[in-house]
Amino acid sequence: MRFQIGAVSKWSHVNNVLAWIGVAAIAIVICWVALVHSAMRLLAINAPMAAADWIVVLGGESGERVIGAADLYHEGIAPRVFVSGGGDCLINVRRLEMAGVPAANIAHECLSQTTYQNAIYTRRALTPFTPTKIVLVTSWFH
Repeated sequence: MRFQIGAVSKWSHVNNVLAWIGVAAIAIVICWVALVHSAMRLLAINAPMAAADWIVVLGGESGERVIGAADLYHEGIAPRVFVSGGGDCLINVRRLEMAGVPAANIAHECLSQTTYQNAIYTRRALTPFTPTKIVLVTSWFH
């Protein structure tokens, strides 16, 4: 095969297309990281909270939710805290106690494995108390 000066091979066109795909992929990743990084500020609403009957904490994370629930308890938002979620349930109860929430003011269910089950089992457990307002503590991305 002979090449002529100034001739374009079929591979140079393919290389250009692949280069543009690479640039586009990098741009998409940069935009995605920027959106995720700023999502909490964009999606969170800081509004004053009214008093509630219970603070419900969903499990399934490293402890930030429990800290938030303990802060709300100490602010007087609700007199009781309910921990929902299998796996880290008893650890979260212990974390609440370590954060100064009295054990007598903490209830829990450790069977749920999904957010849907959190809702079902929490409702069953709290129905006898006839709560009128519940504050749900979860992560900003949840």
